[in-house]
Amino acid sequence: MYCHNCGEQLPEDSQFCANCGTKLAHDEHPVDDQTSEQNNEVELKEEGETSSSQNVDETPDTPNDTPSGVLSSVPAATDASKDTVDSQSKEVVPAEEQQNEVASTSEQQSVQETEPIPQESKTRSKPASRKTFSFWLSILVPIFSFFLIVGGLILYYFYESNVNERVLNLKESAEESALDGDFTAAIEDINKAIDLRPNYIVLRQNLQEINQANDFSNRLVEISTLIDEQSYDEADELLLTFISSLDREEGILFDYFKDQIPSLQSAIAVGKIMLELDELTTIHALSDRLNTISSLSSDEAEEVRERIISKIIELSTEQATASLNNNQYSEALSLVNQGLEYASNNDSLLSLRSQIESEQAEFERAEQERLTAALEAAAQDDLFNRTEAVQVTYFDSYIDSWGDIFLEGEIVNNASVPIYDITIYYTVYDDYGYYMDESYTFVFPYYLYPGDIGYFDDWYINYSWYDEIGSVEVDYITWNLD
Repeated sequence: MYCHNCGEQLPEDSQFCANCGTKLAHDEHPVDDQTSEQNNEVELKEEGETSSSQNVDETPDTPNDTPSGVLSSVPAATDASKDTVDSQSKEVVPAEEQQNEVASTSEQQSVQETEPIPQESKTRSKPASRKTFSFWLSILVPIFSFFLIVGGLILYYFYESNVNERVLNLKESAEESALDGDFTAAIEDINKAIDLRPNYIVLRQNLQEINQANDFSNRLVEISTLIDEQSYDEADELLLTFISSLDREEGILFDYFKDQIPSLQSAIAVGKIMLELDELTTIHALSDRLNTISSLSSDEAEEVRERIISKIIELSTEQATASLNNNQYSEALSLVNQGLEYASNNDSLLSLRSQIESEQAEFERAEQERLTAALEAAAQDDLFNRTEAVQVTYFDSYIDSWGDIFLEGEIVNNASVPIYDITIYYTVYDDYGYYMDESYTFVFPYYLYPGDIGYFDDWYINYSWYDEIGSVEVDYITWNLD
């Protein structure tokens, strides 16, 4: 069977044309289809005969120009066709025989005639051309589609590569700007990259880090402003919060802020010490501040350190000189040595220490001499107090009618210390000057200060019947030193 649209020969049970895709209509009587096809072929032959006759008529009436065989062959073919059509009502003639017959007739006509190919040949060549076109079309369409897809993929690849390169360049530019401290430009570049690749998590992470770094940068500016305004306590409190937040961050972007912490701490510590430096008046207080600032490494810290050392030298010199004038040599040397702990090569302190040591030696020598003299004087005074402290300034005695004797007297304390428990010892002699007896009496008051006067008296009763008292003499006096 053949396609009624394109003429492609198809199997008998085909539903659609394999060439053009047209749905095929199947007749219930295949014999009629064959008859119809045969009639079509007969009509094609008649059209060819008509065409040939027209060509014969158009040629000049020259007996030699038109072979007699051509004219006789056409009616024969026509009659044969008619016989074939007539016989179809009784039996079916195979289509291949009819096609062969038509093809034979066409060949005869092409050999006998020199005119153009009959319309029948043109009509029969169309299905073959269509079949060839369909064949090449079935090959070229997949190839074209393949190259079209490949080309599209290549263009898509280059487009995506270009976008990735732009994103990478923006990311690198943002990182460079952030490291240079230009966070506004960095945020702008990273936002452009996010617009191109909104699903890239790393870009959003970079944006978060840059925003955090920008916040840290603003905090640094605020701390620096407070330092410039000499609000050191407030700056110190804000710096502690800043350090606490910064400790939770990692990465090269935050290393810059970590490097700024020592300088800020140094600036705050230096500022606080500078404010209270004029109020510090002791070497101990200055030394504490010096220990604090010695742990800082900055030009400002070094400058304040030199100022503290200069003030320590000044205070050491001033206080040591005052102590020296009061002959407090040990204290003066201690103050000078404290100053030399922080300025060991200071000429002023070294000279003052030599002066103190020289005057101390002279003073100690004089003091030793004074002490020696004092000790000698004290020894002499002690000897005097022990041997000559009491002096009898008045003494008298008389014998009453009974032959008894009454004695009285006064003493004075010539000692340098008080004395007490003073006792007067005396001896009684007869008229001939012989020893009769001895006795003692006490001085009152009991306690005498240096220069005080004491009194004493006593009655001596003569119990002898034959001796008469002649005189009384004081033998010696005893006392105790306070």
